[in-house]
Amino acid sequence: MPTYGQIKRQIDLNPFAILMLRNELKALPEIIREDEYIDASVHGYWNNRHALLLATTQRILLVDSDAQGDVEVIEFPYDNTVTVRCPTPDSVVFGTETRKIKIDNTIEEYIAGFYKVVKDRLEGKVPQIYRERDIYSEGKEEQQGFSEQPQQEQGSNPFHVLLKGLDGITKMINPDVRVSQSDKTAEKPTAHSQPAEPEKTLDELLAELNALIGLQDVKDEVSSLVNVLKVEKIRKEQGIKVPERSLHMVFHGNPGTGKTTIARLLARIFKALGVLSKGHLYETDRSGLVAGYTGQTSLKTMEVCQKAKGGILFIDEAYALNTDDTYGPEAVNTIVKFMEDHRHDFVVIVAGYEEKMTEFINSNPGLHSRFNKYIGFKDYTPEEILEIFLIQAQKVQLKVDEAARKKAYKLFKKLYEGRDASFGNGRLARNVFEKTYEKQANRLVKEGVEKADISMIKEADIPVMED
Repeated sequence: MPTYGQIKRQIDLNPFAILMLRNELKALPEIIREDEYIDASVHGYWNNRHALLLATTQRILLVDSDAQGDVEVIEFPYDNTVTVRCPTPDSVVFGTETRKIKIDNTIEEYIAGFYKVVKDRLEGKVPQIYRERDIYSEGKEEQQGFSEQPQQEQGSNPFHVLLKGLDGITKMINPDVRVSQSDKTAEKPTAHSQPAEPEKTLDELLAELNALIGLQDVKDEVSSLVNVLKVEKIRKEQGIKVPERSLHMVFHGNPGTGKTTIARLLARIFKALGVLSKGHLYETDRSGLVAGYTGQTSLKTMEVCQKAKGGILFIDEAYALNTDDTYGPEAVNTIVKFMEDHRHDFVVIVAGYEEKMTEFINSNPGLHSRFNKYIGFKDYTPEEILEIFLIQAQKVQLKVDEAARKKAYKLFKKLYEGRDASFGNGRLARNVFEKTYEKQANRLVKEGVEKADISMIKEADIPVMED
């Protein structure tokens, strides 16, 4: 698996994008394959939130995270089912006939580079791109990249990202300018590898679960399941038989309600209980399972299942596999067989809207007999969304004054009362915070950065619905 340092030398993003995409960037070592390189990187907006778009040597990747920091990956391999076009200079549309994705409000130079790379790959050409040939070599020092830790001279000033943005603007104006080695003497290389973080105990994982905002019904369901598994573990140790149990689950609810967060915690909890050997979460959707030709889907799906073995396979919008063509059912049948062959070290969680998920489970007898636990994720209340918003501000050392809190609460309450199935929940809190952050920056520049309190979010910084 490539290291964080190896990957970050391939990323070309400005400082503001790096701040907004910190969760997506941290997840890349688990996403990028050992024989895969990043040719182009783009920061844009997808479904009204920040997203990272990558063109690699093997596929197109859309990397996105929710308010809880859970990362979703959508991939499209370079085959004849994929198309790409730029409807405007600052947007790109790509995907297959069954799924199209549009990224908006991007920097035109970056989009142009991404479009050219993808176009060349789809035509079987090798793009002309500058890249260090030994980027994955052992012991190579890191020359440039991104870091979540601020440099010492920046102190605790969150406004430094705007000042650093001048470097990014220079690079955009003249992308051919390269920084000389003498200019980088002040940069401190990081270690090639870092010691692994010690695994948390079961009690620590349960404490992490209970610390999550809202989700009380979900917490109760998970706690009940954990209690059963704890007792069964003791019975097994004493040589007492326990009934066969299916741990495959259906998570249903609107987007942004913490489904991926809970799935990731469950994977680690199951490992702590000895149910799974690795305890990792592998996330995918229809595009990651279905191939372009009949017969290839089962091979692609089997590869995904093998990667998820020992952990949890999390399939978002799983109902998209319930189609009239042969591809979706082929993927489902492959997963069902793998579930049976590896039932003692493989768990599947399918997620999506309640009605569609019920339809999906009932569409295949193999699914219906294996998924007997349904966990519903309710929408966050306005109070809970405000709490998530305040946590987002706290992460970047910003305070929110009382007037701003009241205005944010009124906004969340109004949006909550008029919500539909696409209500953003936790993602709404993150999106509103990002708009707030931008509005605060504009206000500070007008007032004068030296005189203003740059650590305080005020009422004027909170967006209105029209924003």
